[in-house]
Amino acid sequence: MRALRMVFVSLTVLFFVVCASGQGNESPTITFVNQSGENCLVKLVGPMTTFVRVANATQKQVAVRGGHYYILTRYGDAGHFRYTRGEPFDVTETAYSVSEISITLHKVVGGNYNTHPDSGSDF
Repeated sequence: MRALRMVFVSLTVLFFVVCASGQGNESPTITFVNQSGENCLVKLVGPMTTFVRVANATQKQVAVRGGHYYILTRYGDAGHFRYTRGEPFDVTETAYSVSEISITLHKVVGGNYNTHPDSGSDF
């Protein structure tokens, strides 16, 4: 059990800031890439809240508004769920740049986006 606690679910977050075309029509995006081995439901919480279903070995992209966000994740299938909560992160949306963020959902020791187990009560 102790060893299991030392292995935590981590999300790899890559942030890219892209110069806007000057037209102001581009929106920031977040792409969820599921490499966890399980189906996942992501709850994105921030200036906008949305749910994104990401089947195992697939990816989904969502357009968002700039601001401060965090994610809740539900891994597994009916009756056998496991929940995690990620650390907050920022999405940039200015007249000159927008964020293109990719979050890879998978189990990894020492990843660069920390999560911790969650009760799932906020789902």
